Amino acid sequence: MKNTIRMTSQGGVQYTFDNGYTLSIGCGTSHYSSNQDNDDHFGECTEVEIAVLNPAGGWVALEYDVAGFVKASCIPSLFRAVENKDWEHVALLCGQEEYIHSENRRDEDPTSTQSQACGYNAEMDQYA
Repeated sequence: MKNTIRMTSQGGVQYTFDNGYTLSIGCGTSHYSSNQDNDDHFGECTEVEIAVLNPAGGWVALEYDVAGFVKASCIPSLFRAVENKDWEHVALLCGQEEYIHSENRRDEDPTSTQSQACGYNAEMDQYA
């Protein structure tokens, strides 16, 4: 798989790494970002919405699937963390106070389609 970048219709960018994981960066009216109250998707943004998706499209690393109002200055470090599958670092960069490995086993399963916000079901996780 090649590294790819995709623009979304909602004003976001999704970067997919060779490892199959995608870093989604959102900015504008449909995202938890510093310019969420502007009608312009193309305005400057100092804080963005972040999500990480695994190769199967499941959510990874973040307590509520997305993290809002993440400092744009964290994006270079987020690129490195997602590329290296360092989920603890991703969570901390996105403002989580802690990352508990035992509560985030889905992050180790690239085939998981589960989301943290909908509740974690260990029976559906081959890595539990």
